[in-house]
Amino acid sequence: MNVLYIISKSPYETREPFIGISLAESGDVVVFVASAVIVKERAPWEFHRIMEEKRGDGVEFLFLKEDLQLNNIDSKGDDVIDRAKFLEMIQGYLNVMQY
Repeated sequence: MNVLYIISKSPYETREPFIGISLAESGDVVVFVASAVIVKERAPWEFHRIMEEKRGDGVEFLFLKEDLQLNNIDSKGDDVIDRAKFLEMIQGYLNVMQY
């Protein structure tokens, strides 16, 4: 089952992002938006460890370009999507979870 997980809160502020990425399975996609994009640059060690484990299991992690730019974080790379692609993804998934 492919699920789109949207993480909008920083893992420095709440445990909800930990729950979101922990639930992701092979074939799922996690998109970081708003204050959660901070994890592209730095993340708590435990969060980073879970991300690497899930990446190895086939979970894809993406970051919203516009929010990276607002936070002065490098907005280049294969793991960056723009708002139009993000909205297209939301419409394309049957299961969308937000944390």
